[in-house]
Amino acid sequence: MKRSTLIILILIISFSFFGCNFNGSGNIKDYPDYPYANKDTDSWLQIDPDDEDVEIDWYIDSSSYYISNSMTEKIYQTTGVKINWIKPVTDDGAKLGTYLANNKLPDVITINDYAIRVQLAEENYCWPIDGLAER
Repeated sequence: MKRSTLIILILIISFSFFGCNFNGSGNIKDYPDYPYANKDTDSWLQIDPDDEDVEIDWYIDSSSYYISNSMTEKIYQTTGVKINWIKPVTDDGAKLGTYLANNKLPDVITINDYAIRVQLAEENYCWPIDGLAER
């Protein structure tokens, strides 16, 4: 039960990334022709059914992390978001390091190591969820 709750929480956090579009300077791009979301309704309920499905790459920095096919399918059916899960073969950090060095990152990254998260935050590679929610 805890694992599914954690996964749902991670999904909610990751969906907040979809609403934030940044240009190279870290400022938010302005789209005047795009309507603002209704904050009183869940974001996935505001998706236009005529819109194309969204496909994202989600890297989880743990080779032993279990990903349920039924959970992935339920996310897709509910939100129209198809998730391509990516996991490293080993937990030596090489795959994450390669992503960072190439500057070609997946759409969402889940990192379990607290020290790495702190380092990435200090280097402006990640932001607090409440800051993203405000944007």
